[in-house]
Order: sequence, then structure tokens, then C-alpha cells
Amino acid sequence: MSEKRNVIPENFLFGAQRRKKIYPGPSCAFSETVLAETVTGSRPAFAKATAGLNAQSAEASGVGGINLLRKFSGMTILFLILLATFSARAVDENENGETAKSGSGLPIPRFASLRANEINLRTGPGTRYPIEWVLTHQGLPVEITAEYEMWRRVRDADGDEGWVHKNALTGKRAAIVTGTVRELREDPDATTPIAAHLEAGAVGHLFSCGKDWCKLKFQGIKGYLRKGEFWGAYETEIFD
Repeated sequence: MSEKRNVIPENFLFGAQRRKKIYPGPSCAFSETVLAETVTGSRPAFAKATAGLNAQSAEASGVGGINLLRKFSGMTILFLILLATFSARAVDENENGETAKSGSGLPIPRFASLRANEINLRTGPGTRYPIEWVLTHQGLPVEITAEYEMWRRVRDADGDEGWVHKNALTGKRAAIVTGTVRELREDPDATTPIAAHLEAGAVGHLFSCGKDWCKLKFQGIKGYLRKGEFWGAYETEIFD
């Protein structure tokens, strides 16, 4: 008797263009040690302004009131630089990989999934930070690697990271098939019938995981995959 062989339709595949796109606006490189691009991006401007003020102060050394005003302006700018630097360091990660100001108290790292089809992935924890990517697949699994107040830093299956608001995520577990074509088995045993063949990149719901196998659903087809055949669960993770 031939095995049951359902092939996931091509329009269900995970292609990179379906999953995320580069935001068309200005982008800023993300640094784990300095989250505030406003600091790194503004320092040259601040330095230039400070140098200009110092030069003007030297030229106007004979005018006490103007000289004092310019010195005060330079000190104000320096104070702003120091304040911004301190603020940036305040959200640096600690030795455990968590941000200094945690939000939920839940374990980090942990897996979650996207709540909607259009999720902005920002370079820092706040709307003032530039959008670097737009994730375009509802239910896509992501790994939360840090928290800061209402914001979560997430990593996708490709290793790209960015910050999203916590409301953009859901605790529902998901999985993305990796590697080559995978065989979704009807039971957690390699000798049981094949429920479906899954192309790499297919996204499905993750229900539970045992020591070696996990139960998933792809387009209404339920079955089991080994942990090494998808991304979205830790190797030692067991849950129902």
C-alpha cells in the first residue's frame, strides 16, 4: 500500500521575499553595546558644533559676555552628549544576555511568533529608532533575545535581529522547516506513514515537543518532525 503523500503547495513556501523586506527609508546599523543611534549618529555633529564654538570663543575673547555665552553653549552640548551616552549604556545587556531594564520577567531567550503580517523591525527599543526590516509573515517564529520596557529584541531564523513592540508578538509557538525537503510523519516514529512532504521554509504551528520529536500542523495537516528538521524549539526543550 502506498504511503499518504500530500505536498504543501508552492504558495505556502517561506521565500525570503514573502518573509521580510528592507524598509525603504533610512537605516542605521544596530549595535548591541550602544542601542541609541541618536548618540552615535549625532556625535560628529556635536563635535563639529563644539569645535566651532570654541574657535568663535577664541576669536571673541575680548567680548566677555559673548564669550561666556558661547562657553555655556559648548558646556550644554557636552552635557547632552554625556547624558545621551549614559542613557544608551543604561540599556546595555548584562552578562546573562538580558537588557538592564527587563520588561516581563519571563525567561530569555525564548520563542514567540508574529501577531500580524506587517511588523516593523527597528534598530532600537522605541519608535524613534529607524525601521531596518519589515517582517511580512503572520505566525513566523522568532526568538526573543532581550527586553527593554515594552520592547523586545527578536532574532529570526536567518539570524537577523531587531526590536519590536511586545504587542506585535504572541506566545503561540511556531516552526519553520529548515534544510531540505522534510517528511512530516503521522506519529513520532520514522517508520510510520508520511503525512506530508515539507519544503524548506514552510511555516507551521508548533503544539508540543518531546525529547526527539515535536508535533506540528502545516495547512491543516498534523504530524511530527524531529527537532533538527525545523527552527523554533530548543534542543533540550520539552513541553505539551
